[in-house]
Amino acid sequence: MNRGEIRTAVRLRLQDTREVVWTDSEINLFINDAYFELAKAEAMLKRYTFSLVDGTRSYDLPDDILELRGVKINGNKLFGTTADLLEELDTQYLTETGTPQFYYLESLQKIAIYPVPTWTDSYTEFAAASGPISGEDGVVVYVDGDTFSSDDGVVIEIIDDTRSEVYVSDSVSGETVALNDGPFNCQVSYTYKPDDLSDDSDTPPMPVYMHDAMVFYAVSECLKKEGQGQDVQAASFWDDRFNELNKEWRSRNLEWSRGEDQFASQRPVSWGDDLDTRLRVWP
Repeated sequence: MNRGEIRTAVRLRLQDTREVVWTDSEINLFINDAYFELAKAEAMLKRYTFSLVDGTRSYDLPDDILELRGVKINGNKLFGTTADLLEELDTQYLTETGTPQFYYLESLQKIAIYPVPTWTDSYTEFAAASGPISGEDGVVVYVDGDTFSSDDGVVIEIIDDTRSEVYVSDSVSGETVALNDGPFNCQVSYTYKPDDLSDDSDTPPMPVYMHDAMVFYAVSECLKKEGQGQDVQAASFWDDRFNELNKEWRSRNLEWSRGEDQFASQRPVSWGDDLDTRLRVWP
C-alpha cells in the first residue's frame, strides 16, 4: 500500500472517512512515526563502503544511521568491542598498527578500527637486497644499514633507515611472504532512519503485511489524542496488534540476516497465543 491507501485504511477503522475528527496531516504524521519504528528491524539495512586510509584510526558514519549491525574489511568480518576492553588488551591500542581485527564506536557517528590499518603497496624481495649480511643465532639482522624485524628465526620485514623502501623475504617453505594485506576497503551495514513518506504515492519498502502494522500504529495514536475521538481502551487494543506484528517482523528479520545456524534454544515469549513458543536466539 502507498501512503494514501494506508491513510484510507486508518480512516475506515476509525470510522472517520469524512475527516471530521482527525485531519489527513495528523494521520500522515502517525504513519511516518510507524515507519520509523519499523525501520529499526534487521531487514531494512543499508550498506556503506569506504576506503580506509593508511595510518588513520577513526572514520565518520553516515548521517542516517540508527544502529550499526556489522563491519567487514575486504570481505572479512570484524569483531565489535569497546575502547575500555581494547585498552585492557593493549594499552597502545590508539597507535598499534597492522591488519584490522576489531571495531568500536567513538561516538554515535564515528567508528574506530583496531589495529590502526596500515599496509605497504610495493615490496622488494629480500633476495634482491644487496650488501653484507650478518647473523645472530641464525637470524638475519643487518643489510647495508637496514633494520630487520624477525619472529621465531624467520625474517618478516626489512625496513631501511629512511623507511622509504621495504623488503620481504622471497620465500618461507616455498611461499612468498608479504607484510600484510592492503589497501583495505570497509563495509558497514546498519539500520537507518528512512525519509518520511511525503506523497500519497510513496510506498514503504517492506512486505504488505507490515503496511497493516503501520495502519494499527496510526489508529492507536489517533485514539490516544485528547478530544472527541479519544478512546484509551481501543487505543490499547490497536497498540497490542502493532506490537505483535513489530516483534514478529523483527525476529523474522534477525533470522534472515543471521542464518538458521544461529537458532540456539527454545524459549517462551509473549507475543500472542499463536506465537507463544518459537526457536529464537533474540526474542
